Amino acid sequence: MTVDKAEVRDFLAHYSSEFYDPAKAHEYYVKNRELKGREAAGKETKGQRQARVYADKQIRTKKGSESKNLHTAQTAQMAKLRSNAEASRKRIEENLNKHLAKLQLQKKTPLFEIPTNASPEVREYLNKQNARISEKNAIVVSNNKVAAKVKAEARAEMQRVGTELKAAVATARQSYAKAKTDLNTKYKTASDTEHKNIAANVK
Repeated sequence: MTVDKAEVRDFLAHYSSEFYDPAKAHEYYVKNRELKGREAAGKETKGQRQARVYADKQIRTKKGSESKNLHTAQTAQMAKLRSNAEASRKRIEENLNKHLAKLQLQKKTPLFEIPTNASPEVREYLNKQNARISEKNAIVVSNNKVAAKVKAEARAEMQRVGTELKAAVATARQSYAKAKTDLNTKYKTASDTEHKNIAANVK
């Protein structure tokens, strides 16, 4: 589309900003005759109307881009938090399994019952066997105590990871909510400022 240079000059304003360029505003106006956005004030000129509509479009575009980037960053942060927590859980579980494997956990071996009518030789033999079994059982009991301690420590670590993840996620969500509020405030202020400046400077 060819823009009439004379028409541009007729609407050229002595005001420009980050969101408003007189020539581009007029070109946008020509291409989009049905203007969208805030209802025009009763005394708004054609130049002011085209400037306001174009500025609103620029503000919406930039806000949308920042909002998308904010959402993308939030999604990435959440994924990283959960990934790190999962890696920590996996590390804790692997360390626990290594400890338990080294302990070679077994059940206690029952002692031999010594018959009341056992001969002295049989009694002596069974007592020696029970003594060996008792020594082994003592090791089993000790290993089981160590295993119980290791398991308790692993559970505590898992709980800590879960608690830290929950806190980190809550903080990230709060930060994201604040960032969105700040973004809305930023562009609401920008929009109000543009409208006031256009009303004051564009003919």
